[in-house]
Parts: sequence; structure tokens; C-alpha cells
Amino acid sequence: MARYVKRGKVWQYELSIKEADGKYKKIRKSGFRTKSEAIAEASSLESKIKQGFKVNSKNILLSEAFLEWMEIFKKGKIESSTYKTYFSTLAYINKFFAAYTVKEMDRVKYQIGINKASETLSNGTIKNFNRQLRSCVKFLVDEGIIQSDFTQKVSIKGQKVIKENHVKFLNYSEFELFITSLKKQIDPSNTYPITFYIGAMTGMRYSEITGLTWDNIDFDNDVIKVRKTWRYDEKGFGPTKNESSVRDIVIDGSTKMILWRYKHRQEKLFQDLELTNPNPDNLVCWHPRRGIIVISEANKALKQFCNEIGLDHHITSHGLRHTHASVLLYKRVNIMTISKRLGHANISITLDTYSHILKELEKIENKEVKNIFSKINKDIKFGTNLAQQIKKERNR
Repeated sequence: MARYVKRGKVWQYELSIKEADGKYKKIRKSGFRTKSEAIAEASSLESKIKQGFKVNSKNILLSEAFLEWMEIFKKGKIESSTYKTYFSTLAYINKFFAAYTVKEMDRVKYQIGINKASETLSNGTIKNFNRQLRSCVKFLVDEGIIQSDFTQKVSIKGQKVIKENHVKFLNYSEFELFITSLKKQIDPSNTYPITFYIGAMTGMRYSEITGLTWDNIDFDNDVIKVRKTWRYDEKGFGPTKNESSVRDIVIDGSTKMILWRYKHRQEKLFQDLELTNPNPDNLVCWHPRRGIIVISEANKALKQFCNEIGLDHHITSHGLRHTHASVLLYKRVNIMTISKRLGHANISITLDTYSHILKELEKIENKEVKNIFSKINKDIKFGTNLAQQIKKERNR
């Protein structure tokens, strides 16, 4: 049975609950403007407890909870480079929410902190921060440590980022020029062209391309199986960025043939060089002398190639991934299919990343929508018997 107390201008409820260890502990929450609000939330919590909801009295700093969560659920399960971004989120928690425990946090406190962060951080940075923290908060809710997700419906509006001098992706005609020119240079003695080609034709991340082994290419079913990455800093294989990144990417017949020929030319090159164990990990993009090429060197080579073929701007290896997605969007491929192909954790990431392209396509599609309904209106002869008109349409 709940107990309600008015403290100053606000109300507080108090519940006595039995925890998993059999001991009874008090749960208190204040800050309600009216008694009815306190009763409503307390009643909701009592109902959940009766249905088997386990209330955990653990109350630690939000920063401590996030650190514990990321070490248990993220460390060793995602790429090391991605794992490092969680430390940035931890730093922001310490900066904007340092004083709050997990049970003290609510939507108002969270929005105030986000508003403060918006004064100095970009919109994209805050969205990434919110996405990572929200995963932790959902875990806390599931465990019964807190009752609600305070990150829901937060308003995010950070600083605008000044655009760089180069674009992040190629348009369709530039993409055609890029692929046509690149195919002429594919040779196992130089791993740059095949690396760029795979990136452009599949949308794979650079670490996924460098970690691609020949046994992960299913030539019989036209599929590239993304199962691992290459960790250059650790000189070995590592897991994919997330669970959704483990995927099968369908390839076209020409791409399959190029990879098939490259495989046999690579084997012949290694034989001609008479190297001992020339490709120990069976990697696709393996240089006989230099091994795996670090991404910074690949980006320099990509910039030079863009200049050589006459492009006005250059892109990075990650820009090839954006280009791949942009081409598919331009060709009206379903956004869910693109999201799965890219290995995004959820479709909201895809929508957010390519919102600028989707807005441009929306303008074109709006014209098509107008044309569709305009044609329907022209086909319907107003003033005629509606039943006859419908019958006529069905008989067409």
C-alpha cells in the first residue's frame, strides 16, 4: 500500500516492496505537482510488481551505470574503434549529468542537460550520444532498476557543422566514371583498386573489406558473407561493428566474375613470386609485400585516383560506402533493403544518415504523386453513373 506525503509544493509517494533477497525496502519518488499524479504513478508501479516486475533498488551514478554496461555488453563485442566512441559518451555524461544517479534522472533533467550540450556540440554528436545512452537506459528499465526511459522524445538541436570542401559521395554519373576507370586498374600486384571496387559495389566498411577472406565469398550463390573485420592495430581479425553488421550481401554477375578472376590472378602472382606462405589468412585484399594497407594510405591513393580520372572533388574510403547507398537510393531501392545491406543496427540510422538525399528524392516523388492522382481525375468522367464507371474500370 502506497503512502503519500506533501513536501512543500510537491507530492511524494512511498512504497514498501519485497526484493529478490526477501528483504523489504522503501521506494520513494517526489516532485509530483498534484497528489493524483503521485497516485497514478505509484498505482502503475504496484500493478507492474503484481505482474512479476522486479524492482531493483540499485542506485548508482548514471556515469557508473553506463561504464558498467558498456564494459559488459560492448567491450570485445564491437570494433575497438567503435568501442572508443562509447568513452566519448561517458565523458559527456560526466560533463552534463555528473551529479545524477540513475533514479534521480527524469526527462526534465535530461532535456536540460541536452540543451546545455547543444550550446557546444553538433547535432550529429548529440544524436550519437543519445543513441548510445538510450541503449543503456533501456537495459536499466528491463532490469527494473529504473521505471521509465527518460531519453524518449528528447528534443535535439545542436550546432550546425561547417561543410568540408569535398563531398562525401559521388553522384550517379561520377560513380559510373569511377567504376569504369577503376576496373581497368584491378591487378593483384596493387590492392588499392580491388579494395575500392569492393567498397563501391557492396557498401562494406573498410575494416570489413580488409577482413574479407576468400572463403566468405560464395561464388555459387553470388553472395559476400560479412562475418568479421580486420583490426589493423591488433594485426588480426575482430568482430563486426554490431550484430546487424553480420550479413550476406548479394553481388551481381559482373562483380562475381571480377572477383573470381582476381582470385586466380592473385594465386598465380604468389606462385610466380615464390613466397613462403604468401597469404596466411586467405585475405582478398592482401598485398604480397605490404600485407594489409592502413586506411590513411588507402585514402591518399583514393584521392590521387579521383584526380587522375578528372573528378572535381575526392572522397574517402568511407565515402565509397555513402556513394553505394546514394546510388541505391537514386535507383529507388527500398530503404529497409539498403539498411540491411549496409549493416546498420536499425533503419533510423540509415534514415538519419541519408536524410539529405531522401529530401531530394521526395521532391521528385511528390511530382510523381501529383501526376498519378491527376491522371486518375482525368480518367474519371464526372457526371456519369459512378457504378458504370467502376464497372468499366474493372473490365479494362
